[in-house]
Amino acid sequence: MYYASGENKEFYKVAKAEYDAKVWDVLDEFRVVISRSRRLVSEAAYKNLCLLYEYVVRDLDREVSNIIKMDKPDIDQALIFSHRFSTEVSQKLDDDIDLIADEMDLKVKPKENLKRPDSQSTIH
Repeated sequence: MYYASGENKEFYKVAKAEYDAKVWDVLDEFRVVISRSRRLVSEAAYKNLCLLYEYVVRDLDREVSNIIKMDKPDIDQALIFSHRFSTEVSQKLDDDIDLIADEMDLKVKPKENLKRPDSQSTIH
């Protein structure tokens, strides 16, 4: 969507062709990883990942596909989607990954009053 919102039509054509060529390979691999995760995470986390996949396929891919179907993209629509991706979508991915990391006890725990060995200062 980044290239659709700009003036460089050649980059848009290349990005469009690359998306068409690779999107389903990426989404298929994403689904395989989700299936494998079922053995590693709780059922609730697995279901959350399945919902994430549905969100990507049914909502995001459909919207991208509608935008790139046009020979000349709707720049306003592309800008709105680009902004949505960099805010809403990125945050959703971060939140879902954070929940799984927390569930699997993979998150770094804050250490209070940790002193540096080379000084008397305290790190908070």
